[in-house]
Amino acid sequence: MPTQTGMVLGDLSTERFSQPLIQRVVDKIADEGTPTKANSVLRYLRRLFRWGMNRGHCKSNPAVGVEAALERKQRRLPSTEVMERVIAHARLKGSDQPKRGNAGSCPEYLWIVMELAYLCRLRGIEVITLTDAHGLAEGIMTNRRKGSRDNIVRWTPRLRAVWVAAQQRRARIWSDAGRNLPRLAENRALIVARDGEALKKSGLDTAWQRFMKRMIEDGVLDSSERFGLHDLKRKGITDTLGTRHEKQEASGHRSSGMMDVYDLSVPVVATPGAAK
Repeated sequence: MPTQTGMVLGDLSTERFSQPLIQRVVDKIADEGTPTKANSVLRYLRRLFRWGMNRGHCKSNPAVGVEAALERKQRRLPSTEVMERVIAHARLKGSDQPKRGNAGSCPEYLWIVMELAYLCRLRGIEVITLTDAHGLAEGIMTNRRKGSRDNIVRWTPRLRAVWVAAQQRRARIWSDAGRNLPRLAENRALIVARDGEALKKSGLDTAWQRFMKRMIEDGVLDSSERFGLHDLKRKGITDTLGTRHEKQEASGHRSSGMMDVYDLSVPVVATPGAAK
């Protein structure tokens, strides 16, 4: 990123970093339409300069006091009908994907990822990093990020079916490629790409955006019904039966305040005096 001095940002010494400079960086990234990215950069700069101060590499933290970008609060919650329609369409079009040249097809793994994200209340990255080692006798052991607590999601016929479908797809791909099954369960990625390698987050993101765009273009989904893969985690938490505490336990969130973000269910309460 070029600076007003003509140098790129990465070539500046730490002494030349100032609050106005970092504020311009944050504002520039936010003006490009990515306020979330701008705030991520700001948080990392704060950590970086704090690390440097503690170890004598700089005298101050110029990222402290810089205003964060205003993020759009997109708490989308697809309806059950919309979610099931999207998963069914992905499953249908995914069956055409191995045959190259079929217009409108999508990756075969997409419906599997959606099912696991919803049923286990997982982020996309958490789904594609599952391995055979996460399949336990009781259920699926999660591998949550961002400090969330792991839990075991009990097996149901629906969850077992999607797990088996993922393993069968992987076995077919590895067999066609002449690959041997790794001996250690933790080395056997559940979701693999067409080449047999573990699916990368960038590949999943690209496939999801293309799929959503095609769904809207084909009239299967209205633009107002569009949702993100992460919204399936919110849908799973919202649909979880039980109290707010039980939903928090199922989601793995350590803070009860996160339920305001992920649990969009509406409580049903009694009128005053109804207990009498």
